[in-house]
Amino acid sequence: MQFMKKNSTEQFVSPAAQEVQHDVSAKNTGTQQLSSQQDVQIMQLGEQIKQLQIQLKERDKTIEDYTIHLKRLQADFENYMKRTNKEKLELQTLSAGRIVTKILTTLDDFERALTNTGSLEEFKQGIRMVFDQLKKTLSEEGLVEIPSTGTLDPYKHEVMLQQPSTQPEGSILATLQKGYTFKNNLLRCAKVSIATSILESKAPNKETNTAASRTETSEEEHNGKGKNNWN
Repeated sequence: MQFMKKNSTEQFVSPAAQEVQHDVSAKNTGTQQLSSQQDVQIMQLGEQIKQLQIQLKERDKTIEDYTIHLKRLQADFENYMKRTNKEKLELQTLSAGRIVTKILTTLDDFERALTNTGSLEEFKQGIRMVFDQLKKTLSEEGLVEIPSTGTLDPYKHEVMLQQPSTQPEGSILATLQKGYTFKNNLLRCAKVSIATSILESKAPNKETNTAASRTETSEEEHNGKGKNNWN
């Protein structure tokens, strides 16, 4: 009987102890669950970091490709500008050479006119012919003289003088220097003088009237004295 009681006493656990054991087991279970959740989060963060690293490498590769492409475009553009400028200079040289070739004929005419030993009238006539030939050559190339008649055009005329005139105000009176356009592009404005309204005559001032009256008085006195002397 005593043996049985001993065994029953050893197997008996108080309710408080049972509660403590339950709390301990619950804490252990919660700790294990928290630890597993942290492990899962760490794994997820690791995957995200790997994905970001992959994306960063892809972006770096894209930036490098764009940089290389941009450098190629810049080099191509610089080569294009150099080639264009070279072709432009060559075209200008050819165009200038063509015009100079046409003017050579006029140069020959000038030499013949200068060696002319005839009269002054013949010399003038020769110079006039050379001038007309040169003007014709330039006109064929696109040189046009700006008309200097009629009303002032501020885009083509430059006013150098303003003179009172009976013509309408702003009318061109004279051309001081001719202007020209070349293929519809302005080369040089024509320098002109234009008409302004006629100035109204001003009334003579008091000093002028006084001086005139004094002169008339002195002349009358002088004439009177002369008459008396003659008498």
